[in-house]
Amino acid sequence: MKVVIAIDSFKGSASSKEINSAISKGLKGVLPEIETVLFPVADGGEGTIEALDSLEEKDQEQEEPRQRHVVQVFDLYQKGTILAQYGLINEQTAVVEVAQSSGIQLIEEEESYTAVSSYGLGEVLKAIVEENTTLSDIWIGLGGSAVNDAGIGMMQALGVDFLTESGVKISKPLDLNEIPLIQSVDQTNLNQKLKDITITLLTDVTNPLTGESGATYTFGPQKGVEDLDQVDDWLKHYNTILKQTFHTDYGQEIGSGAAGGIGLSLRYFYGAKVTAGATFILNQIGLKPAISGADLVITGEGKIDQQTHYGKLPAIVAQSAQKYGVPVIAVAGTLSDEFELEENWNSESSNEKTRFDLAISLCRHPMTLEEAMRDCESLAIEAGKTIGHVLKLAGRLK
Repeated sequence: MKVVIAIDSFKGSASSKEINSAISKGLKGVLPEIETVLFPVADGGEGTIEALDSLEEKDQEQEEPRQRHVVQVFDLYQKGTILAQYGLINEQTAVVEVAQSSGIQLIEEEESYTAVSSYGLGEVLKAIVEENTTLSDIWIGLGGSAVNDAGIGMMQALGVDFLTESGVKISKPLDLNEIPLIQSVDQTNLNQKLKDITITLLTDVTNPLTGESGATYTFGPQKGVEDLDQVDDWLKHYNTILKQTFHTDYGQEIGSGAAGGIGLSLRYFYGAKVTAGATFILNQIGLKPAISGADLVITGEGKIDQQTHYGKLPAIVAQSAQKYGVPVIAVAGTLSDEFELEENWNSESSNEKTRFDLAISLCRHPMTLEEAMRDCESLAIEAGKTIGHVLKLAGRLK
C-alpha cells in the first residue's frame, strides 16, 4: 500500500515536515510494510520555503536541503536588526516568506502599531537581486505578516521616495500616521533589477486593500491595529496616490489586501501577479502525480472546521484525491464540532464537493492548548498508529 502524506504545519507546534514524519512513524509502527511518500506543504505562509526545498521525500529518506541564504535586515520597528532567510530553487528562482522579515511573531506589544514597517522585506528583495544575477523569478509567500503599511516601507527600502505636497521626502521608514502626507511618488532611485524579474505572490487571502473586507478590518486586530477606520482611510489615500501615478487601480482587486497590502505595492511598482498559494505550491512539488498512484492520502492542518472546505489546503488536496478516486483522511490538532466530512464548495468557476473519508483529532483526551502544542509530535505519532489500526481493521472486514 502506498500512502501520500501532505499535512500543513501546525503553527507554533510543528512544521509540515515534522508532522508528516510523525504520522508516518506511527503508521509504520503498526504497518511496517506500508510505503509512505511525504510532501511538506504550505499555502504561501509559514513553511513555504521548506515546502519548496525538497520536492519529494520517500519513506523519510530526506534529500539534501536546497541552499538557504540569510540576510541581515531591520526589524519591524527599526530598533535593531534580525536575520531573514530566503531559498533558492535553482539559479533562476528564489523563494521568500514575508514572515521571515515581517512576521506576526516579531510583534512587540509595548511598541506602537503605527511603527510596524515592511522595510525589512524590501531589504531582503534588494539583497536577493544583488546576490543572484541570473534570477528570472521570485516567489513570495505573503502569509503570516505583521504589517499593515501596504508595502510602503518595503518600497522605501527599494529606493522609492514618497513626497509631501511641498516636495519634501518623507523619512525612511515611514510611520503609518505619515501616510496622509504622501502627495506624490519619486521613482528615480527605484531598484531596477527587480523590473526584469517575474514576481509571483502566493496567498490564500482574497481580500481587497480597503473596505469592510479589506486588510485593516479583516486582519488589523490580530496585528494590534487599534483605530481601524483611521488606518483604512490612510490606505485608501495611499492607493489614490498610486492610482494617479500609474493610471490603473489595484485597490479592490482580489488579493491586494494580503500581507497588509504588500501585494498592492508590488503590483503597482513591479507588475507582480497574485496566485492561490496552496494550488501553486502543490503543483510545483508534483503532488497530483503522486496522488494518482496512491492508495490513500493523509492531509490536514492545525484546526479543521467547516471553513476548511472553502479553498483551504486540506480541501485542495482532498479534491485532487477525489479526481483519482483515492480516499482521504484528515488529521487536525483541533477538530471543530461543526465540521462535516462532506461539503459542497461553490465558487464563480466551479461547483465541487469536498469529501474527507475520515477525520482524526490529535487530542485523544482533555488537555490544555499548551499541553497539546508541547506534545504535538507524540500525539501525531499516536494518530498515525490509529490510522494504521483502522487500515488493518478495514483489511479484515473485506
